[in-house]
Amino acid sequence: MHSILGYSASQLICSDPSLIEPAMAHRLKAIKAVKKSLAEAPKANTFEEGNALMATCFALTFQSVILEDGMAEFMTFVRGIVIVAIQMYIKGAKLLFGDYLGEAPAEALQPFLEEVPLIEKSWVDAAVVAIKGLEPLCRGMEVEGTYQVKLLDMAEKCYVSAVEGEFSFLGGGGCQ
Repeated sequence: MHSILGYSASQLICSDPSLIEPAMAHRLKAIKAVKKSLAEAPKANTFEEGNALMATCFALTFQSVILEDGMAEFMTFVRGIVIVAIQMYIKGAKLLFGDYLGEAPAEALQPFLEEVPLIEKSWVDAAVVAIKGLEPLCRGMEVEGTYQVKLLDMAEKCYVSAVEGEFSFLGGGGCQ
């Protein structure tokens, strides 16, 4: 409920700036509720709870797009969706959003993605340079180093196709 209220208030901020405070207050309550639910996940095993957690993460993710400087939060909540999905999968919960996991999204989107134009070369060049610039910060750290290499691979594949870049990061290696 709080994620929906926060997202809705964020949508209306342009026409009513006084909604910034309620939007953030509801967002914070939603985030706390997700954390609490995940901490208690072994105790809960309901279809409804798993789907409510997933929907909350989606709403928080969408709200991040609206927020000024929301990129870090967007990335956090994209990751959150995966974490919640894994937690619910481990518990054996069937999710309404289950079709958005695994290979199903790639297969469903394949016909539409074939027509996606190339990303502007200068943008890809800038991304590659920036990601290569992260390499010294990732030395000696396995997770960070692996992530940096995957990001670089994704960016470099964007020279060929935005779709190839996206699916390389997801582990599919592209749409065959």
